[in-house]
Amino acid sequence: MKKFILALLVLASTAMASATEETVLKETLPATRGQVAVDARFHIDTDMNEAFADISVKDLVTVYVHDCTGGPYRGTGRPLPHPSPYCRTFAQTNVYTVMSTKVKIEKVTMNGNEVIYQGAEGDVVCGTMGRSRVLRVPTFYLSGNCTLEGEVVSENGKNVAVVKFKTK
Repeated sequence: MKKFILALLVLASTAMASATEETVLKETLPATRGQVAVDARFHIDTDMNEAFADISVKDLVTVYVHDCTGGPYRGTGRPLPHPSPYCRTFAQTNVYTVMSTKVKIEKVTMNGNEVIYQGAEGDVVCGTMGRSRVLRVPTFYLSGNCTLEGEVVSENGKNVAVVKFKTK
């Protein structure tokens, strides 16, 4: 049993050693008012055989609006049954784009139809280029070995958008 556990630990340590993580973008954001969300997606340029990260940062602001324009007899010409208007309060969410950019991912190239990350530990196949079944447009099919992860962290009292490229 001890040999099995030791072999499992050695296997897990080699699997973790082959995983890489590179910071693609680290940029300070302007002041925001609501919840900030980072969205990062792969974009493959088939003409230049390069990979990019399409990054957008959005600010979701929720405002509570007090509306007193309605009522049961409003607009019918009939008198109102009571002098106070019908009022309601509802939440309204507005989405503002704080930042939108495209950043080149270094060491990721296209070799034929495969998109490959060429790291120090060896090559990792991130996915393949193909055509979608319905619309027949060029589509990048991820293999699950490469991911883009975006988050907003606080550094020195300011929000910083950080996008990392990770391989398994």
